[in-house]
Amino acid sequence: MRSITYEIPGNPVPLARPRFANNHVWDSQKPTKFSAGLFVARCHDNAPLFTGPISLTVVFYLPKPKKLDISHFDTFHYSVPDLDNLLKLVGDVCNGIAYKDDAIIASIHAEKRYSRNPRTVFTLSEL
Repeated sequence: MRSITYEIPGNPVPLARPRFANNHVWDSQKPTKFSAGLFVARCHDNAPLFTGPISLTVVFYLPKPKKLDISHFDTFHYSVPDLDNLLKLVGDVCNGIAYKDDAIIASIHAEKRYSRNPRTVFTLSEL
């Protein structure tokens, strides 16, 4: 079974809804998706696309707000952004790079944690 781990540095960003103006759809996150896609492509290293079914295991490491008093960083993050919106961005970014369509994801395990090193780390594994 093939398994590949990917890392996208920086603060995890939730998927934003598309904007509509003058009968046009505008994707405000196009630069964010492009940048994240470069990191995913580097980790994927021209390997064949996953064809399914696959499992997605992801941990979103988010910065600790200054007002939150926690003694150590490896604790669960329990405020915004929503976990499901963070997952949607990962799914969209990987389309065409790691797999043809995110519909092949059959299993998901996801967490949000506080960290001094904000990033997104996820693994795609064949089932």
